Amino acid sequence: SLLRDADIAMYSAKAAGPNNYQYFTPKLRQSTSERLQLIDGLRRAVATGDGLRLVYQPWIHVDTGEVAGVEALARWEHPEIGMVPTERFIRLAEETDLIVPLGLWAMNAACSQLKRWHDSGMKKFAVSINLSPRQLRRGNLAEVLEQTLDRTALEAKWLKVELTERTLVDDTETARRTLDRLRSLGVEIAIDDFGTGYSSLSYLKSFPIDAIKIDREFVRDSVTDADTATVAQSMVALAKASRLEVIAEGVETREQLELVRSHGCTLVQGFYISRPLAVENVPHAIDKGFSFLATTKTDLPRVRSAR
Repeated sequence: SLLRDADIAMYSAKAAGPNNYQYFTPKLRQSTSERLQLIDGLRRAVATGDGLRLVYQPWIHVDTGEVAGVEALARWEHPEIGMVPTERFIRLAEETDLIVPLGLWAMNAACSQLKRWHDSGMKKFAVSINLSPRQLRRGNLAEVLEQTLDRTALEAKWLKVELTERTLVDDTETARRTLDRLRSLGVEIAIDDFGTGYSSLSYLKSFPIDAIKIDREFVRDSVTDADTATVAQSMVALAKASRLEVIAEGVETREQLELVRSHGCTLVQGFYISRPLAVENVPHAIDKGFSFLATTKTDLPRVRSAR
């Protein structure tokens, strides 16, 4: 018992970062027990697919409301605990290296589902999947993705992969080789959470990038802060000058929508347009679109300077 509790304290100290110590407490044992329960459950879910599902959040053309594509997002329901918050189980998957088989499951599920939608006669649209740094560092991501496309018979041009800026700068050479290979397959590449401070547009020009997704913090803060609005507008202009597609993510209000529209964003994503949809609700969204976005534009919000 002493060694077990000391072990729990040690892992807690490691999780808190370098150069610290942690006293054991009974509460710590409980949280560790819950963590182990989740890890064990996630390992079984990844192996069998039980409890895992994908939901799909559309990104749309702002002036027409037509759906350009959907982002596939993983959800997990533990058989005893119930729905596990996405951030929590994704973090656990990253920490335990389960993110690699989880990513493979999501890749297969998203490509298979999109192929079924296309074969059903629906209008063609793209699907995007998120890739983790661990998937990229494995070095065989391009081969795995190529096998998935072959197995599902999905045309590569309908698949978009999303990576964060941090993923690129952590291992530049591996990232460049992998992205070049993905580009040769015909897969589109987008940088998620762009503007979080790790790189710049000039730096990204060395990678085969097709699109950037403006981070939700820029979208949110642009409404109330003139400086942030100026930075966001500049990012959009520079990206377009570099012939990159720009998607504003995290749009949650009409004011935010109109502001990013005024900045020149033609593609948007966020709760104001649509929350993530269950698989059975996607066909209706694709068929009907979101025409309310193309109605008469409201007055742009007055931006307050933070200075």
